Amino acid sequence: MRSPTPDTLSLVRSLGGTNVTILRKVRLRACLPELFSGLRIAVPMSLLGAVASEWLGGVDRGLGIFMVNALGTLQPARVWAICVVCVILTLIGYAIVATVERRVNRWTGAVHAGRRR
Repeated sequence: MRSPTPDTLSLVRSLGGTNVTILRKVRLRACLPELFSGLRIAVPMSLLGAVASEWLGGVDRGLGIFMVNALGTLQPARVWAICVVCVILTLIGYAIVATVERRVNRWTGAVHAGRRR
């Protein structure tokens, strides 16, 4: 929220922008790359946290409980299958966040790739 330069803020103010306009058109757009970076980190961590909490104290449903039951009955193939499912779910979530980021932040992709549209 603090990344816009004072020149950008004074430009918007000189064009008649209010504080709400500055927040909406300058500050929120400036913080979008950091927001999506956080979301890309949060997707795998949320799945890991859900599986770990089910593993440690789940009631009767979920991937963690399914994995504990597979370990208890000595079925390593089922445990690996659950791990593969977790990886696939993480990749799908990551791809969704990346797609939304590309659609919302079109201007940053062109600048980071070294070309302009």
